[in-house]
Amino acid sequence: MKKFAYIIGLALFALAWNGCGGDDDGGEPDPGTPEVPDTPGGEEPGTPAVTWTLKSDIAGLDDEGMKAALSHVRVYLYDGEEKLLSVEKCASAGELKGTELEAGTYTAVLVGNVPDDGNITTETVGSALGEMEVVLRNEEGAAYYTALGDVMYGKATFTVGEEDETVTIDVRRTQAATRVTMTDYSGAVGSAGVLVRNAGTRMGLDDASWEEPGTVFVTMGSGEEGRSTGRAEETGRVYTVAVNVAVLPEEGSEEVARVRYDIVARDEAGDVVMTRTVEVPTEAKPNAEVTLGFSVRDTGGDGLTFDVEEVEVKDETGTTEDVGSDEVVVEKLDVDLDLRPGDWEQGGSEDAEFGPGAD
Repeated sequence: MKKFAYIIGLALFALAWNGCGGDDDGGEPDPGTPEVPDTPGGEEPGTPAVTWTLKSDIAGLDDEGMKAALSHVRVYLYDGEEKLLSVEKCASAGELKGTELEAGTYTAVLVGNVPDDGNITTETVGSALGEMEVVLRNEEGAAYYTALGDVMYGKATFTVGEEDETVTIDVRRTQAATRVTMTDYSGAVGSAGVLVRNAGTRMGLDDASWEEPGTVFVTMGSGEEGRSTGRAEETGRVYTVAVNVAVLPEEGSEEVARVRYDIVARDEAGDVVMTRTVEVPTEAKPNAEVTLGFSVRDTGGDGLTFDVEEVEVKDETGTTEDVGSDEVVVEKLDVDLDLRPGDWEQGGSEDAEFGPGAD
């Protein structure tokens, strides 16, 4: 009996030793035991996190002002061969979350104030950066292009290693911002619109260059009663519109592209009662701002008169100057307008914004 107890004791001692994983002199671990990486805290290393920091590259607008002016934000992420990996879409800059990326080289392209997916040529994963564009569109029943808002753009190429990365994207405007205001003292105007010829209709996401000139049409919204700057006893109805455009030079022309508007007004019956072409002596460079104000009066038998009352120009550096009305070229519109119902209904649906946008 004692011999039997002795044998059982030896067996239990052997089991207890093997359960400790061997001695401390470099014995091999049990093949069935998973290896644990030697990392701080004993945790697996995670995929590096990438976050976006947006900086303003817009004269006169700080970082917070730029972010406030951004809506419908899209960040396109491309691999080292500039093939699309993903797109992050947010209603505002404050909602951007970033992503996680393996080590490598990437390019991020930000596009702001483009609300409709239909204004992007493609968002298919694998698409080449050089093939992707922002495009203006002709709405159904419209003869001219519908303008977008204040299209903003930023691009950054960066490298991800083993650590988290914060990527700075410098954001800039791609178009000139213009505002047109008409005060009608005649009472003859029922609706009005503005055409901008030679406006860029396609912008490449690789370099934010607008190309392929076309004509943009926007309807002017009717607002509150206004007062004449010349005769305070008169009141008139105010029509106004803001439109962002990249004006291109005339095809084959070596002259600079200047801001030029074709203005058309019609009565309540839809008949055209006034047309004018107005050229403002400034180049339509990105980040420029142009404000044009004019009045319309009825002088009796001579029909409606057109008077320029205000022209303010802010160039791309942020320098502002008032332009004398004698420097503005005003002529009767000499083109045959092909305006259709779709233009008047769709043309003013996307008003541009100066500076911070509304909530």
